[in-house]
Amino acid sequence: MALLKNYLATPLLLFLTATSVLTANTVTLEEKLNHQFEMYERLRNETITCLTPEMKEIPFTRAEWEVFLMPSKEMQFQSKDLNDLKAFHTEIAERARLQYAGNSVIDLTLLRNNHRLLKQFTNELPKGGMLHVHPYGTLDRQMAKTILLKHDPILDGQKLLNNIRSDEQILLYNNEFRFLQTLIPGKRFSELSSADKETFLNLLFMPSNPKFDHPFERFSASFIFIAAVAKSVPGGKKIVIQDFLMKAYAEGIRYVEFTDNVKATPEDIAEKNKWSEELYKATGVIVRWNASFKRVDDPRENAERINDLIQLTSTGMPGSIVGIDLLGNERNTPALETGYLIYAPLNASIKGKHPQKNTSYLKRTIHAGEIGHVHNVRDALILGTDRIGHGVLLVNDPVTLEYARRKQLPIEINLHSNLKLQSIRDYSEHPFLLYLRLGLPVSLSTDDEGILETNISNEFAIAIENTDISYAELKQLAYNSITTSFASEDVKKQLIADLDTRFKVFEEKWLPVLGGQISVLQGS
Repeated sequence: MALLKNYLATPLLLFLTATSVLTANTVTLEEKLNHQFEMYERLRNETITCLTPEMKEIPFTRAEWEVFLMPSKEMQFQSKDLNDLKAFHTEIAERARLQYAGNSVIDLTLLRNNHRLLKQFTNELPKGGMLHVHPYGTLDRQMAKTILLKHDPILDGQKLLNNIRSDEQILLYNNEFRFLQTLIPGKRFSELSSADKETFLNLLFMPSNPKFDHPFERFSASFIFIAAVAKSVPGGKKIVIQDFLMKAYAEGIRYVEFTDNVKATPEDIAEKNKWSEELYKATGVIVRWNASFKRVDDPRENAERINDLIQLTSTGMPGSIVGIDLLGNERNTPALETGYLIYAPLNASIKGKHPQKNTSYLKRTIHAGEIGHVHNVRDALILGTDRIGHGVLLVNDPVTLEYARRKQLPIEINLHSNLKLQSIRDYSEHPFLLYLRLGLPVSLSTDDEGILETNISNEFAIAIENTDISYAELKQLAYNSITTSFASEDVKKQLIADLDTRFKVFEEKWLPVLGGQISVLQGS
């Protein structure tokens, strides 16, 4: 679907001329923005220029970074500038909303008052792909219970506690600690009481009481238990992934990008390629991988690994490894400090300016703007990322939001995750729809749908129930998930053609039930 270019390209100066009085000596908001964005571009180039082959630490401080980005006094943004910019964004979004509504062949109003019909509609809705998925996070209760009952692993509560205590970014609630302390070493799952089996199973997921409002650190703890369960089974990780993909296919997904650990070895890349082929044959879903880097890992080790990956992928090594991703709790690990030694070398490589003359094909996404520093998205963009994961806090930085609008920055949105992990207090305050209406090609994903107990159909249902999103906008989300993927152009064409066909069939079924504005006009 075409973006609303006639509205999204509205000149800021034209908007301000209609709403402000400018004098000959006034530095306009447009001039200030252009100056600021030129500084972003210069700093991006500087991050490449200062690279050396053996660099293991950032060559500047946070203070130096901010000083570089600070414009001269006459170019600084005043409160009125920021208010004008927000008003400009509101105007663009409203025009886009009206055009999307006018282009909608299906009216969603009835769905908002009929949960049964909404569930059927979102289950059948063609969805394209998901670009923000963590493999272990897809393990759901049913599959976890199946693995535990079938393979009956030995549970070592003390070992699990030691793993948790060794990481300050992970926590458990007191009752969960006490339960693990009571587990007798060497006891199998089958030997637990029914109540203890349920208690252990619950450790893999976010607690149900309270339903929401859990710290990110408790979310991180779930992965300790999931890994222990999955690793108790030969090929457990692949079993979990295949189970997820089969369910995703049934919900209309045909493409998934997993963020996962990828060792910088030919053997590991070959294994990922093999998995992609086998998973496609088994499920019908095309699988690609973004190599994950953890914010909490030693920056020197991350620097070594990205350079090894650059070298491997610069040889034209084919396959399913399409990008990189930086993940983890952003609260004390900002994008700049944890991402520079990863993204600057890759950015240099892509531009043909790597110190070792390697040119990689890898794309870049990054978890930014979920929690933590408001400038994480800005810094990720300066470091050269192609996409953003989450991006919720971008709305609080109108200058960077305008930069993202002009760049048409893709954002991977995870509605349920953002509520459950405290990025937002209510679905209705999520900025994803503003982003979409500003021309940012956002798409929906589930993040860790097993742990968070959601699925992609539920994400679309959340959007419908809690916002005034139109059918044309739902459809745009689906197409964005393909066009902003890191798949090859041939794969994108294949997926878009398939999506076209499936939407045609879908609309033929649902138009008689939920015919919207266009269908009404055509019938008059």
